[in-house]
Amino acid sequence: MNFKDLAGLGLAPLTGGLSLGLVSEDTRAGLPVIGPLTGAKSDEQKRLEQTQQRLAAEQKQRMEQQRQVQMQNMANRMMAFAPMNNHVASRLGPQAAFSPEQMSQFAADPAGPPQVSPQLQAWMNMSDNDRNYVRGHQADKSLMGGRWSGVDLRALDQQHVDFLGKQRAEQARRAQVAGAFQGMPQGPEQIPISAPAPARRF
Repeated sequence: MNFKDLAGLGLAPLTGGLSLGLVSEDTRAGLPVIGPLTGAKSDEQKRLEQTQQRLAAEQKQRMEQQRQVQMQNMANRMMAFAPMNNHVASRLGPQAAFSPEQMSQFAADPAGPPQVSPQLQAWMNMSDNDRNYVRGHQADKSLMGGRWSGVDLRALDQQHVDFLGKQRAEQARRAQVAGAFQGMPQGPEQIPISAPAPARRF
């Protein structure tokens, strides 16, 4: 029996015998003793928490957008180096210049690939049909040992979408940089260097 159950039984005298189950959560939250014991939240508190969560999500989204802009600016600076890289290849040969594959690696996110939690990884490893089945039978605690019981699947789906978006942006940026360094000049023919002559004996 939790505090809510105890409040409904032991605090009845404080409410004039009225069962707390008939009192709205907003009303219970306003009662000095009962509110804290039952964990009730007023409508105003709920709206405040929702607003805080929304603002935090928007701030996180803005930070990610700014980071993507910075990464693209870095890629643009790399692509601006392509003419000089081609000039080096034409004068000294391609071995003296950076290859498209090398430049693609330089354009990778310094923070590494997008990170995922074990729970999100397990969700992404499932097929679309399996995910849809879990959505329809989440209340069944015997499903997969209750692994998905109580999990916010909407939030998990959003994390999945965010991960795929970051992954596509990373792949597109690296491909863009690699493409700018394609068609590298082969450079002049290398002058063959003969073996050194043997030392003369006097």
